[in-house]
Amino acid sequence: MRNLKSLLIGIAILLGLHVVFGNVGSVVDTFKATSEILEDRPTEAQIEQFETKKQNKCFYYYDSLTEDEKTAYLTMYYGFVEYDESIRMKLEEDQIKDIFTAVLYDNSDVFWVDYRYDYIVYSNSVALSPTYRLTEDEVNTMKDSVDDKIDEIMLEVNKLDTDYEKELYIHDYIIENTEYDIETLNDLGNTVYSVLVSGKSICEGYSRATKVLLDEAGIENYLVTGDAESDGEIAAHMWNVVNIDGENYYLDVTWDDLNDDFDTVYFYFNVTDEYLSRDHYNINPQNNNCNSTKYNYFVKENAIVYTYKGYNKLIDQSVDALMNGNTVEFYFVNNSDYINAVKDLENDNGFFKYVAIVVNKSKRKLNKNTVDYTTVDNQSYLCIAFREG
Repeated sequence: MRNLKSLLIGIAILLGLHVVFGNVGSVVDTFKATSEILEDRPTEAQIEQFETKKQNKCFYYYDSLTEDEKTAYLTMYYGFVEYDESIRMKLEEDQIKDIFTAVLYDNSDVFWVDYRYDYIVYSNSVALSPTYRLTEDEVNTMKDSVDDKIDEIMLEVNKLDTDYEKELYIHDYIIENTEYDIETLNDLGNTVYSVLVSGKSICEGYSRATKVLLDEAGIENYLVTGDAESDGEIAAHMWNVVNIDGENYYLDVTWDDLNDDFDTVYFYFNVTDEYLSRDHYNINPQNNNCNSTKYNYFVKENAIVYTYKGYNKLIDQSVDALMNGNTVEFYFVNNSDYINAVKDLENDNGFFKYVAIVVNKSKRKLNKNTVDYTTVDNQSYLCIAFREG
């Protein structure tokens, strides 16, 4: 007899603003197989091809596997690429989900494989039957569209000098060209295609598109999942870990696109474990060692205020920022300092005088007596806009 089961992993229910990743299993039939099957294995050419890919891209989940599991991973991956109806591997039943997830998390460009699959357990192996969302012809056409868009974006990314600048461009591009839309969940909304071609997606699509573009830019990164809290509701979520100059940072592009006050914000651009733990929980994998603040957006852009009087040290940096646009951003480490700065703006006091100094030093024709400002209280964030004339 043989053991036939059906498993649905990953995509499940949409709650609030984010996708819930869950596990739902159901036994279709129960048998026990005494026969053995000849396992599929990657060819030498496929192994060589994959090793070439690994030289330029991060395969975090593949690297965490044992040698036997890596063989099964490659077998599964190339089975997906070749649209195999049955993929035979020497695996234990409890290894299937982890390797299936590893393949899809490392290879965000494989967007035609659903999270639902069937498998048969034999005495020495398993045979996995994937569920393909699209026909091969549909995939080929859609892949061309994705590749064309990647090439278009990379033309601009490759003009930039540093990994930080490239990451920032990718972050901004995705946000400026994507609408968060929960209705896309059942229409490839959790794929790279939804972001780069359709322009509507959910958190998984944002994260996968970010990974694909960072991969192309040669920036090491990988997907992480967990729970995130918004407006008192907790739901499952996906985002990225990015490595710049040997240090890991969390990057949550989705949450930088969900602020009602601004089109694009940077509250979750290269943040630490400590910062993220305020509203992101149960992170998987754990121990990502995101401890550096060097390439945090506000630190890098000299927009972080450590003490209330510390803004005097930011005058020259703010002048530079003002020369490039009409706004200056501030992120306050201490909420009490943020509150005092906002009060000063309201009362034409201390912080307002600092603003006048910035305008004077910039030598721009701006109205130093009137400023418009927008605040985000839960982030201790202040954005000041200057009027012409």
